[in-house]
Amino acid sequence: MRVLIAAGGTGAASVPIDSYASFKARVQKVNGSVIRSTGVVHRETLPDGMQALALTFDSKQLTPGEYILVLTGVDQSGMPEDIGGYSFRVR
Repeated sequence: MRVLIAAGGTGAASVPIDSYASFKARVQKVNGSVIRSTGVVHRETLPDGMQALALTFDSKQLTPGEYILVLTGVDQSGMPEDIGGYSFRVR
């Protein structure tokens, strides 16, 4: 099972990733309506050495309900590749 790790109360989330040159992300409701899309997002190295993406969203955009964070990786040649979706719930 894929897990989304969210920092409590901040609206920030870090998602472990593979090695791509860059990424794009979108948050959508389970019905498919897109809440927010990002431009290019780059990897960050966390204090423990783990590679991750840090995405921040305005908490007002995420009303109570179920969502999916969809990640797309972009390789060195610029080709996009779907990485997967990460389900989460806002209460």
